[in-house]
Formats: sequence, C-alpha cells, structure tokens
Amino acid sequence: MPSMPWHGFKKGEPYNRDHVIAECEKRIESGKVKNQPDALNWLEDIRTCSHETLVWRPTKSHRRCPWNAGSWETPTGESLCEPRVHTRKG
Repeated sequence: MPSMPWHGFKKGEPYNRDHVIAECEKRIESGKVKNQPDALNWLEDIRTCSHETLVWRPTKSHRRCPWNAGSWETPTGESLCEPRVHTRKG
C-alpha cells in the first residue's frame, strides 16, 4: 500500500500561500525532515513570492515536496517564482 502524503494537498487545487507556509514549517520543525536548513532555504522561495494563491502541481518525483516552489503554480498556470540555484547546507 503506498504511503499517504503528510500534507494533504491535492493536485490542481488552490491554497493560500500562508497556509502552505504554515503546513511546511510545522513539518520541518517536527523533526521528521532530514535536512531542516535546506528545507527552510527552499521554503524561502514560497515565502518571498508575491502570489497569495498557489496551486499544487507536483510534476516529478523530486518536486513532490511542498516546500519546493517548483511544486506550485499560480492560478493562471505560471511558474510560482523565478528559479534559483540552491546549495545544500549540510
């Protein structure tokens, strides 16, 4: 049986950015994330994005993580933020 995602976000559904950030922070701070500094670094892209509504659009296995801005789009289907290179911290 496949494991269920912890977040409950449904593909194609819109969510308030602050709700997404709160859910991600809760998970990161729970201790269940292996690299918390890296996850917080990724979450910063969502936190600083100007869009208030985000649509869950995971497209590849490495983008199924909600704190990865690549997993989200605007309601009009645009990329959430300009891509940037992240360096691993740890």
